Amino acid sequence: MTTRTTSSLLVATLVVGLAGCGDDDGAPTDFGAPRDAIMVVDGPLEDFGASDTGVPEVDMSGPVCPGICRPDEIDGCSDTSATCVLEGAEPRCAATTGTLEAGTPCEDADQCAAGYACFQRRTGGVCGRICCPGDPTTCTVGQVCRGTGILVDGVATGYGECQEPRMCDVLAATVEACQPGEGCYIISAEETGCLRAGTGETAAACEAPNDCAPGFACVGAFDGTCARICRLGRMGDCEDGEGTCVAYAQSPDGTGLCTPET
Repeated sequence: MTTRTTSSLLVATLVVGLAGCGDDDGAPTDFGAPRDAIMVVDGPLEDFGASDTGVPEVDMSGPVCPGICRPDEIDGCSDTSATCVLEGAEPRCAATTGTLEAGTPCEDADQCAAGYACFQRRTGGVCGRICCPGDPTTCTVGQVCRGTGILVDGVATGYGECQEPRMCDVLAATVEACQPGEGCYIISAEETGCLRAGTGETAAACEAPNDCAPGFACVGAFDGTCARICRLGRMGDCEDGEGTCVAYAQSPDGTGLCTPET
């Protein structure tokens, strides 16, 4: 039996799944064996860590949608004349709100209308529709709850922004489609997308795609772990101890995951 055949049979016994769709709420799913068990011996990837932009990290351990009220639903205030707004780390009830709506440039956190927040962009602030990652029902059909939740003044929140899906390159060192504080992740067999960047690297425990650092994917049917994304046929993408590059059912074309041989 040839070495290639032996390797293919060994890899075919693995059951690995990429984490489900969503920012923070998808559990790892079993997607079955690799699609074609292509293997190459590799070494280290470039550093795909989050951009060094100076933006604060979001505490992923807290409530999905923290606060005394829901700014995406603009209610929940005991005073019915007040409106729930997102102008700081957590929402608050305010007697007045701004007037700017989706897509409008903003400079201060209090300038956007009810249901909107002034989110940080590379070029400054823009008012965006607020959404809760665990309950994105405020987004319209065709939109997803994504974004970093970081406001124009650099304050991190536990909320997201309703956006059109953005495809991106999971192996690009600089991802133009994504904003500061985001990374490019494999979301499904047909979709990559920009999500708030996590920090987990090889073998780190994960539940959602972006529990891992950019350049990694969350794999495993039950107890998910982060695995490095690699380029098929390219020497040097998997570091020592990470195994070899194997293509899976949900790997974007030309890519795989660094997979231990045992």
